[in-house]
Amino acid sequence: MSFDKNKLTVLKAVMALLIVADHMANFFGVSCLRLFIEFGAPIVSVFFFISGYGLQVSFDKKGVSYLEHFFTRRFWKVMAPFLVATLIYCILFWSIDNIRPEAFTVLFTEGKPILPFSWYVIEILFFYLAFFFSYRFFHNYWRLIVLLALVLLFMIATFYLQYGNGWWVSSLAFPTGIVFAKTEKKLYAYLEKYPARYWLILIFLTAGFCIFFLGGKILDKRFWTICYICIPLIVAMIVSKFPFEKFNIGIVTFLAMISYEIYLCQGIAMELFRGKFYIQSDLLFILSVYALTVALAYAVHLLSGLISAK
Repeated sequence: MSFDKNKLTVLKAVMALLIVADHMANFFGVSCLRLFIEFGAPIVSVFFFISGYGLQVSFDKKGVSYLEHFFTRRFWKVMAPFLVATLIYCILFWSIDNIRPEAFTVLFTEGKPILPFSWYVIEILFFYLAFFFSYRFFHNYWRLIVLLALVLLFMIATFYLQYGNGWWVSSLAFPTGIVFAKTEKKLYAYLEKYPARYWLILIFLTAGFCIFFLGGKILDKRFWTICYICIPLIVAMIVSKFPFEKFNIGIVTFLAMISYEIYLCQGIAMELFRGKFYIQSDLLFILSVYALTVALAYAVHLLSGLISAK
């Protein structure tokens, strides 16, 4: 069993395609994609989980020296494509008359960044800063305690500022990914000794998801924060056990390579084809959105790579 990056390739590619389908169904009325209408938060939770997992694995390999170039290796790697995609959006949709201070302050007042569907970028950048602060200035178990406290403060703040469920509901997946990275070797050793217990753990996690999902529906939506701990753990258990690396063929590896940029560029394509150039046909809209999103994502990937190389 393992949860290495070779197995994550197909997961990244599929998640990128599904998040686009979710947003087309949720915000642009594409009824044939309603099956994917609840996929957004689970996908973001897996994205946060993988981010936390990757940070911890890198830190375990390199130690404190990993933090020396943290902002160029990790922080800027997220920020550069975000800035390029935002610039493209502004060029396509803004004019001098449309540039008002409100367009920038609305991020803080309503949790809405300029680039559509890019709120999670702001969140992951905060988590990266929290990771750096916790691991740079604290030691041993205090690192995780301080990190968790910062994540909880972020959740509380965004909840009471009414930024929307997306800002806080999946946040605990990030420290969950860190904990999984710290404990996976012991977990795999345990499961190799008792293979049948793999299925018991999977059933337990699935049952936990169902219970807290219903709790969120019936009692209080804050129960959903536990759901989005269970979902990435279920995904991690499945990915760890089965040979997903066998699907790492050309198109899959390409989509995985630009998966983050797909998240960034999807809103540009959707607003273009149901805004400036309104496409009535849902099928043509879907095909056009995917085609332009992938093209823009690759362009952003190349441009941000050039910026980062300088």
